[in-house]
Amino acid sequence: MHKKLISILLILAMLFAFSGCTSVKDIITGDNSDNATYKKSSTVNFAISNIKTLNPVVSHDEDTYYISKLIYQGLFSLDKNLIPQNDLARDYTVSKNKKTVTITLDSNARFSDGEKVTASDVVFSVNAYKHAGSKSIYSSYVSCIASAAAKDSSTVKITFTGAGEGGINRLVFPILPEHKYHSYAALSDSDENFRPLGSGMYRVAKYDSSRTLILKPNDEYSGQKADNRLVFNIYHGNADIMNLTDGNLVSFSVNKDTERQTEIGSKNLKTTDFLSNEVEYVGFNCKGQITSDKSIRQAIAYAIDLNSIISKAYFSCGVKTDSLYYPEFYGTENKGDMYSLSRKKSKDILDKAGFKDVNKDGYLENSEGRAVTVRILVNNSKTRKSAADIIAESLEKISLKTQIISCSQQQYRSYLKSGRYDIYVGGARISEYYDLTPFIASGNFAGYENPKALSLAADVNTPNKEEDIKASVEALKKILNDELPYYPILYKIYSAVVSNELTGDLAPMFCNYYVNCGKWYSSYKITNTEE
Repeated sequence: MHKKLISILLILAMLFAFSGCTSVKDIITGDNSDNATYKKSSTVNFAISNIKTLNPVVSHDEDTYYISKLIYQGLFSLDKNLIPQNDLARDYTVSKNKKTVTITLDSNARFSDGEKVTASDVVFSVNAYKHAGSKSIYSSYVSCIASAAAKDSSTVKITFTGAGEGGINRLVFPILPEHKYHSYAALSDSDENFRPLGSGMYRVAKYDSSRTLILKPNDEYSGQKADNRLVFNIYHGNADIMNLTDGNLVSFSVNKDTERQTEIGSKNLKTTDFLSNEVEYVGFNCKGQITSDKSIRQAIAYAIDLNSIISKAYFSCGVKTDSLYYPEFYGTENKGDMYSLSRKKSKDILDKAGFKDVNKDGYLENSEGRAVTVRILVNNSKTRKSAADIIAESLEKISLKTQIISCSQQQYRSYLKSGRYDIYVGGARISEYYDLTPFIASGNFAGYENPKALSLAADVNTPNKEEDIKASVEALKKILNDELPYYPILYKIYSAVVSNELTGDLAPMFCNYYVNCGKWYSSYKITNTEE
């Protein structure tokens, strides 16, 4: 957690150059007891890393991904339960075979240069991302699209490669202006001076790739317009963002460090916690000698002390979840830990399965009288090693002998592929469209097979009605909770760290940090001195 402190003087110089207070009409009177007033500033300051390019087609920079949400619109956007909502789309219909979606665009949508957003722009965007291939973070979003065609200027027809291979929740990638770029080649390079042009809430007012990006309200935006300007100061190397925020040089930042509370608690900062898309879990070898029986997997789950893992290994930076799906995905209920700690239940299940301490050495043998050792596989992650230690302690308390196999990431994957483990401590950062097929399809590391589960995962990944997708999610969760190829530990929580001067409705999401930022502002206290 030790970081090099960026030059405060450089950031101060930027702030004095680009921030300003509103007129006297915007002054908010403060507490008269300390003879103070407050100035309301419409400038909100951020710090970002030295990004390679703002070109959304080929950029892999995290900051570019989130800034693109401010400058561009997708056909759809995702709400807090990751349910697609119309963005550039005004309406849509789905074919009977669930392979084709016909979308009518918002007739009022325009790019910030005044040009109308058309179906041709959508087709151009799809093909630009497909042309970029693996160079684009949106490759998996469009790989399931077989074709995109403009029926007229305001209607686009998107055909997926097959039913169950793509849903409208993938159609959230930025829509680009064809009239500005004309060819895919113009978007294939990581040009550090690339200047975005979109139809979103903000437009680029100024961009110096080595210093600052300034966004101002897009007057052409068809939604609720922003009231502020956003200044993204670009830092190089490791910057101490926490200190910059504490000093009011940065208004808003996101901290993902599981040990962050110690540092945050020592500073006068506000925080807003929000769910990440990172799930940590215990995976079972469904073809292993010990864990091929689901009842044994359930017994192990009942024995694991999740509370201890979450508090000691993850420093309480997470929430319990009943599945690998994002908590409350599509409005489903998150019931938390489905196998709450119960050593009695665990021992009863093992006893029923014939596990007994035959030779009285303190450890159980299986129904054939053979010694049992649960091999716990973990990579070299400090957090997961700690979790593995607690799991081993938990299993020892029900008389199961354990062996922790701790290894490099390369060795870890080799063990997984060869099935040389009984349980493993794993994790995944799942794309915002939440396709769980890789956890269920052939070749998954757990060796799990269930055609019905695979079919339900495909139904979720199909442009079905919202209520039908929700029903499929609930049915799939039920199967996975019973058969238990994966036992979720937690969904990680991130923290939005906010200066005391920032005011506004903060509702960050892992896929959009800046939700509602159009109404954020800063309020600075000014102390008056009596003459």
